Amino acid sequence: MLITQIKPFIVNKPEYKFETILFLPEGEGRKGEGGLRTKGYFKHSYKLVDNVWYICDTEGEPVEPAPEELQEKIREYINKVEADATITYLPLISVITVVFNGEKYLEQTIESVINQTYPNVEYIIIDGGSTDGTLDIIKKYEDRIDYWVSEKDGGIYDAMNKGIYVACGNWLNFMNGGDYFFNESVLTELFCKISIPTETTLIFGNWCVYFGRDYYMLKPTHLRKLIKRMAFSHNSSFFKLHALKKIGVYNTKYEIAGDFDLIERLYIKNGKFFYVPITISVIEGDYGISNTKVLRATFERFIASLNNYNREKFNVLFKFIPEFLIAILMVIWRFVAPYSLRKFRKNLSMKRIKLHR
Repeated sequence: MLITQIKPFIVNKPEYKFETILFLPEGEGRKGEGGLRTKGYFKHSYKLVDNVWYICDTEGEPVEPAPEELQEKIREYINKVEADATITYLPLISVITVVFNGEKYLEQTIESVINQTYPNVEYIIIDGGSTDGTLDIIKKYEDRIDYWVSEKDGGIYDAMNKGIYVACGNWLNFMNGGDYFFNESVLTELFCKISIPTETTLIFGNWCVYFGRDYYMLKPTHLRKLIKRMAFSHNSSFFKLHALKKIGVYNTKYEIAGDFDLIERLYIKNGKFFYVPITISVIEGDYGISNTKVLRATFERFIASLNNYNREKFNVLFKFIPEFLIAILMVIWRFVAPYSLRKFRKNLSMKRIKLHR
């Protein structure tokens, strides 16, 4: 774990849609706030310059040499990594978990983050003022969490925005309560063994979905489908913080399609998306809100695309007609088809795998 008492070098420009802050202003019904930041410890990205590792600002530019003890930790880590090319950059990865009354599944999410072999992860948890044992679990891992807060929010996308505001990493990932990384080496493989083009604004990969005890592997569809549906799981993607500052955060008017809207906006603004052929995350399939409210999800994606493609409204309408028909059939299928038949369809349409946990 690369940690120092040097505060992050935050870059905020007038043209940015939001500013990065270290601590959230107190919100309604705050139950607590904590983590390494509140104790004066912080994390940074690091770049190798003339054989010296430099601390970088929030946009990845080197600012000053890292303390010698951190330089040594970085060298020790790199010597253990079997990479095809010389590693010259260790970006800070901000992983944000949003949770509310998630005591049954939060611990698995937390452990999947803090057990990553990659040493430069900033972990942020935004709790919506849970009334179960969620807060006790967060406090149990407080020495491995960079920042957490528990207070009321305006819904999942409001909570995710709070996470964005306090994130100082070069890359942002949302691993919400109940989801988890596919294995402990995902971040090392992604940021040390794969050459990511410098102009990339979003990284996305494969993901695994579980339905009860059954696990299925999924791969992204073509990006041209972003006009009507998600092409990949947001849990298996990483946003560049610098890119989000130019387009803004999640639109909280959406209950379900906020992630679709944000990714679509980034794509329309000529965002450079980069696919990595590895499995990044594991998510629940049967009871996700976009599955149980499929018609509302389709309607919200339709509204988002109308707003984002404001000069192509007829094209959006044309493409969404079959989407609404599919959504209606899915609702009927869920109520009519027996579980065994639905499971058989999943086995036909998705690659079933064995996942040992």
